[in-house]
Amino acid sequence: MKRVLQWMVWCLGVAAVAAVVLYSARRVHSESQEASAAETKEGSQSAEKPATGPNGEPVVHLNPAGRAASGVRTATLERVSGRTETQVVAVVLSPQDLLDLRTAYIAAAVQVEKAKAALNASSLEYQRLSQLNQEDKNASDKAVQAAEATFRSDQATLHNAEQILELAKMPAIQRWGSVVSRWITGDTPLLHDVLEARRLLLQVTLPSGTPAAQQLLIQAGQHTEEAILLSPIPRVDPRFQTPSYLYTAVAEKELVTGMNLVAFAPGGSQQKGVLLPREAVLWWQGKSWVYIEMAPGSFTRKEVSLNTPLRNGWFLQSGLTPGDHV
Repeated sequence: MKRVLQWMVWCLGVAAVAAVVLYSARRVHSESQEASAAETKEGSQSAEKPATGPNGEPVVHLNPAGRAASGVRTATLERVSGRTETQVVAVVLSPQDLLDLRTAYIAAAVQVEKAKAALNASSLEYQRLSQLNQEDKNASDKAVQAAEATFRSDQATLHNAEQILELAKMPAIQRWGSVVSRWITGDTPLLHDVLEARRLLLQVTLPSGTPAAQQLLIQAGQHTEEAILLSPIPRVDPRFQTPSYLYTAVAEKELVTGMNLVAFAPGGSQQKGVLLPREAVLWWQGKSWVYIEMAPGSFTRKEVSLNTPLRNGWFLQSGLTPGDHV
């Protein structure tokens, strides 16, 4: 009996040890699985977190197929020389005054033509009656005198009409200068372009002592337009008390009568920099940005300051370097 009890106690002890070992093994296995899952999750989260560029901006990755499908093209920035630009004030002028001047000139010119026609008719009548009067008095002296009076009156009317026509040129010369005055009197294509809103007239006020450039660049929305010098304006802007010049530019929907614009006049010494293509600039939240290709297929954006426009882009002295891909 004693041996049986000892045997039973021994079996119970073995079973207890086995249970402890099995429990420990399962716990270790469970902890190992949890650690592995945590590592996997952490690795996944790390992989999903986008990389950032030097300025902390997210990096956009595009493979060749994605670039082709999106129509993304890149350009290599080249070193160029440019002058610093002076910002000046430009105002879009109304063409109504030109229309009024042209209308007044046409009315005066019509009166001249009518006076010429009347004078031609009365001159012929006066000559006819004078000849008849000399040939056996076939026309009375009274008829000849009346014809002469009409002829002399028509001469005076023509002289007066011609003077009015000359005076009709004066307001255009005084307000706009000789170039636009010739538009008014000559009915030029440029006048029709302005009156039909295909071109604009700009009053550009320059700092005292600054010569007028033959060409300026004006800011029209998010792009630039070229303005061409026409002539000095024979009046001074009372706001600035400095000389003003008349320029013309292609009409754009962003440019309306009375709008104040920023124009850029070349000045200063030659500077070294890069030409940033206009197509590479993105506008967001009132700022200008450009995407730089840091590595093949990897792009990060960078804010740029656009202060010096060129005809086909922007001149930058800092921020970007020759050889950058944008």
